[in-house]
Amino acid sequence: EFRRVLFRSTSNTPSHTYANPGTYTVTLILTNPCGTYSTSTTITITGLEETGDFASTLLSAAPNPANGTTTINYLMPEEGKLKLEVMDLLGNTVAVIEDGAVAQGVHSTEVDFEALGLSKGTYIFRLNTPSHYSTLRVVNLK
Repeated sequence: EFRRVLFRSTSNTPSHTYANPGTYTVTLILTNPCGTYSTSTTITITGLEETGDFASTLLSAAPNPANGTTTINYLMPEEGKLKLEVMDLLGNTVAVIEDGAVAQGVHSTEVDFEALGLSKGTYIFRLNTPSHYSTLRVVNLK
């Protein structure tokens, strides 16, 4: 199903919110004293149910702050490859928790910072799937 959306903006960074999934034709028209330029493209919007507080549903930790261990809960939106890694605040990967094929659904994994060789501090957990990613800051107090 194709839809046309008329959206006018004089902003340098225009945006539009799509309320329904579907296929849309987006046309960009640039007008200045030298003339008008127009280009169109077709985009498909899916996964609108994943907006809003999706990031906290995709990846969470309890307890956070942690006292040596924490449980990482994550939602795999579709069956496929997943990588869950731990990074320091400089963005260096310091541990890989999961890396491989995972079924769709909610999963949990216990993280023992000491067993991973990680001291107290703040870490970034990054979850990558074929179509989504999320990051979460976790503080380890022990």
